[in-house]
Amino acid sequence: MSLVAELNGELAGHILFTKAAVGGTEVLALAPLSVEPRYQRQGVGTALIARGHEIAAELGYPYSLVLGSNTYYPRAGYVPAARFGIEAPAGFPPEHYMAAKLLDSAGPVSGPVRYAKEFGL
Repeated sequence: MSLVAELNGELAGHILFTKAAVGGTEVLALAPLSVEPRYQRQGVGTALIARGHEIAAELGYPYSLVLGSNTYYPRAGYVPAARFGIEAPAGFPPEHYMAAKLLDSAGPVSGPVRYAKEFGL
């Protein structure tokens, strides 16, 4: 799932969510999130994440994963993935590997993450 944000008729930001799996559960992985520098610190990234989460939940995805800033992504509901039993891939710093529960009804997950082959992981 790919979304863009426009401000003043210009591209302001972009987000991409890709299918992944934890155990037998299909989830989404957020990467990348980018915001044009002149539009940073104006809520564009936060809005893209929120809208992406909303659409993902409507589509039935229970969790979203991200490898990123542990000061930025918690504002969007991300917590260390280990809290859900999700194992960070080898070489990923666990404090920066996070997950957000998108559905209240999401069942438990555990185990390693399997990314799409394009990720090369």
